Amino acid sequence: MLAFSVILSVLIVSILVITGAEIAQFKVSIQGAMLLTVVLLLHRSTRHFLLIPAGIAFVCSLFGSFGYLGYF
Repeated sequence: MLAFSVILSVLIVSILVITGAEIAQFKVSIQGAMLLTVVLLLHRSTRHFLLIPAGIAFVCSLFGSFGYLGYF
């Protein structure tokens, strides 16, 4: 399950990087991942999917900071 979460998170963020997303799009995706985390916490049957939005938020913040620093 952990590998699935990591692969899905990286896939979503890599689509953002390939399309040339700016820092604003990364901020929106981080906020969306935070809202998705709240929804997943409230439902007992979906708690095992919590790593997906956490991975998305982490990788988006990483790539967003790289883009802000001029690496992209």
